[in-house]
Amino acid sequence: MRMDGLKMNACCPLCQVVPESNDNITFSRCPVNINVYYSTRALATASPREDMHLCSCPNCSFIYNASFNPSLIHFNEAFCSTQSASPSFIQDRQYLIQSVLSFVENPGTILEVGCGDGYFLSEFTSAAKCKGIGYDPSCPDNISLPANIQIHRSFYTPDNASPDDIDILLCSMVLEHQPDPVSFLQSITKALKPSCCIVIEVPNIQKSISTNRFHDFYYDHCNYFSPETFHFCLHRSGLEILKCWEAFDENNLVALCRKSPTTFQNTTMAPKTPPMFEKLSHSYQLYLEEKSTQLNHALSKGPVTFWGASAKCQTVLNTFNLSYQQIPFVLDNNPQLWGKFMVGTGNQVCAPAQLASAPYPKTIFLTNDTYITEITRQLTTIGISNRPLVF
Repeated sequence: MRMDGLKMNACCPLCQVVPESNDNITFSRCPVNINVYYSTRALATASPREDMHLCSCPNCSFIYNASFNPSLIHFNEAFCSTQSASPSFIQDRQYLIQSVLSFVENPGTILEVGCGDGYFLSEFTSAAKCKGIGYDPSCPDNISLPANIQIHRSFYTPDNASPDDIDILLCSMVLEHQPDPVSFLQSITKALKPSCCIVIEVPNIQKSISTNRFHDFYYDHCNYFSPETFHFCLHRSGLEILKCWEAFDENNLVALCRKSPTTFQNTTMAPKTPPMFEKLSHSYQLYLEEKSTQLNHALSKGPVTFWGASAKCQTVLNTFNLSYQQIPFVLDNNPQLWGKFMVGTGNQVCAPAQLASAPYPKTIFLTNDTYITEITRQLTTIGISNRPLVF
């Protein structure tokens, strides 16, 4: 990754300003499709890569991938981003459900745009005692769902459902993938009734930058929201924010909204590159040096593995070229991933029971400290004394 002074042609996805020139950070040869798991190692190591040019708009401070090409992104059954195997995540989802239900009494129908495997929609409709409709082309065919849930394995368009029937619209971890986030939100909310509660959730780039977690940057995330630019995006989309908070140990931003009765007035935000982006550009080289030293030290002591075959782990493995020869397997609690191979580097995803097999890993890394308590507890339960290290 390097800092370049390139002339970028892409306008800001949020305020549509076209910068004459702008500093950008280049992430080289990123896997195009993250959270994708392959049936063979050959397919995994042959997966496509592209450079990512990360920019910060000089007008509204929005951080985005100026080189994003949506035609390269594929959401199908090979894509899996569920976190439902984590007790911490389950607890956070229950808090979100109760927060929404405090605004909406007795909902009849919940619509989720980008429902994944339907876990969150199922939990939500169970708590609300209502029916649910989900749309996601990556939802596996073999998922067992309750009778009150209907999932369409396709992208959602407003023509797909009767908007008058929708009391709650859920859109979690979708907006960061949209080349035009404002138009996307306007499209999925335009026909909704005024009383519909609209729940939008995105990753929180402020947490990533404040903790120097550079493995939170993925090619297929074309948008990176701070609390300020998230609010700006919602207002530009014609939404009124009822409540907004940092969720899941500040990793995510959640907003409960309704359609605004007033028209948004286009106002200018900070007319310069924010300190947050400056911190990002000046910290990366130190990150590379420190993490390389940490990895080399760990590998010199014996076998190494990672717990959590997530997008963060995939990014670390590819950034530091940690192929399956160096790290044969990574661990995950999600049975859907066992036996599959990580994008780019070809490491196999295994169940935690793999820890009982030789060679025994001397070091176990986590790429998100949110999970350290539950993983440490699980290691103790299965008789492993190693304490995981946060990468």
